[in-house]
Amino acid sequence: MKAKILTLAILGATASGLFCVGAYAHTRAGIGDEKQALPEIKTPGNLAGNLPDALGIRWLEFDHDFGLMKEVAGPKTGRSRFVNEGTQTVSIVNVKPSCGCTNATFTGEPIEPGDTATITYTYDPTGRPGKFKKTVKVTLDNGMKYSIGISGNVLGTPESLDALYPIEAGALRLNWDMVNFGDVKMGSEPARFISSYNLSADTVSPVARCEVEGMKVGRNSKKAGPGDITTFGVYFDTKSYGKMGPFEIPIEILADESDPEAGRATVTAKGVILPGAMRLTAEQERKAAHAFMQPDPVDLGVIAAGREPEFTIAVLNEGKTPLEIQSVFDREGDVEITSLPKAIKPGKSGKIKGKLKAGTMATGPFRKTLTVISNDPRGGGVQETHLCGDKQ
Repeated sequence: MKAKILTLAILGATASGLFCVGAYAHTRAGIGDEKQALPEIKTPGNLAGNLPDALGIRWLEFDHDFGLMKEVAGPKTGRSRFVNEGTQTVSIVNVKPSCGCTNATFTGEPIEPGDTATITYTYDPTGRPGKFKKTVKVTLDNGMKYSIGISGNVLGTPESLDALYPIEAGALRLNWDMVNFGDVKMGSEPARFISSYNLSADTVSPVARCEVEGMKVGRNSKKAGPGDITTFGVYFDTKSYGKMGPFEIPIEILADESDPEAGRATVTAKGVILPGAMRLTAEQERKAAHAFMQPDPVDLGVIAAGREPEFTIAVLNEGKTPLEIQSVFDREGDVEITSLPKAIKPGKSGKIKGKLKAGTMATGPFRKTLTVISNDPRGGGVQETHLCGDKQ
């Protein structure tokens, strides 16, 4: 059988008609433009029996597993080949790697009946420790489309692990030690994710634990081999948690649930829970609690070094139902609230008391915003008041 090799490779070539593709599609203009597209084939059914498909394409190799590879060793190359056993000449008109980590080149010579084509692809593991699954999509001018799967597992360099998984947890490295939920609405169930990398030479069973009501953590796999990445899903049921305002919830990550000595680390989930939507009629809003706070701002004057001045804010309920102050806070964490009023009846007032932890602040004039969460529907249950002064 006549064998003409059509090669796709990462290395550049100077031969006339060479096509080079990376993380983009390259199409030979004018070839097969009017052909009707056929369904993309991800796993040729004829591969196991080594038989040609309906249009005469017989794959000798298709998907490729690079196995365990070291990042320090650099890019690795694999190949997939097919034989044209049809009666018509075919050409490769498009090759599309799924990301910039994979490259390929190929000549533009037609593949005549009996000829063999070789698709060669190169994966660059630089800065990509852990398992990977990518595709290289190949389109022929007869409309046939094939999606070659490439996979492997990269053992990262210390530099990559320090950059991508800087948090040490014994046999594991974590991508961060803080999960930021940001502002979330009461009643919502947001989710965030933590990734861990198995640094050891053994298979481990990473697990996450959290004892706080409303915070649940799951994992995508019970076992992690050397170089494997485990993803933990952090799911927050704010209604079950039941508290407004800032939260900081510890999550313990154990490198191996069967081996306490394998190491552990604590990840903090933090954010702010704000009121959910308040859907009130005009009459309900007219009869609701209305908070009026004074003075605003509270002037703390000149604050000498080492002082933590206390302050009091008077809150008057100008509405027609009891006012409930649920949380008062500043987002920088420089204010400690020491006392909140109980439900304030209509026409009555209460006091918010606190102190400024000035030692954590920069010197000079300041104006700090305090967020007040209550059942006052104006502003969606969120209001602001302020502290000002001059820290020496």
